[in-house]
Amino acid sequence: MTALLRLRAAGLKLTAHGDTILVEPRSGLTDELRALIRANKQALLNELRAAAREPRIAQATRQLTEAPARRAAYIAGEETDGVVPVTVVIQTPDGLVTGDLAIPKERWDPWLFLKFLEEQDGWWPRTGLQ
Repeated sequence: MTALLRLRAAGLKLTAHGDTILVEPRSGLTDELRALIRANKQALLNELRAAAREPRIAQATRQLTEAPARRAAYIAGEETDGVVPVTVVIQTPDGLVTGDLAIPKERWDPWLFLKFLEEQDGWWPRTGLQ
């Protein structure tokens, strides 16, 4: 059983917040579970971040499916520690490509980002993709 499954089986909800793991309810933490978190912190953070990313990919992919003329879609996650996680899905001739950006909150402008994506509409020929 992975550390994350063990912690969830103990009734704990874990959330990645930057490089910190938030645990609810705190009253459910035992010394053994705290040690488990410390020993597996990076792996837990990786699993939690991946789990948070999946719904953003699904939502952006749905946007592309519903509007076939679109070539790219993005979903911004919840700002954490001054950084906005943005997942981008791009339709290429070979299928979908996904990527993640970590944009400082003070530089994040969703309208400007959308405008940038819309302006890139003709980028396939310039890059040699058809």
